[in-house]
Amino acid sequence: MRVLVVTNPFQGREKGELITDPEEIDAVLASENAGHVVAADHPISEKE
Repeated sequence: MRVLVVTNPFQGREKGELITDPEEIDAVLASENAGHVVAADHPISEKE
């Protein structure tokens, strides 16, 4: 599963937090906060 990992805190998000919602991932990557995350593949179940 594609996720974003927060590398620098922003908008209430903490370092190390995973962003898993596809719409939220797209929104973060299109925002000024894109530099505060890195994309990664993560073995999270689709149900979680």
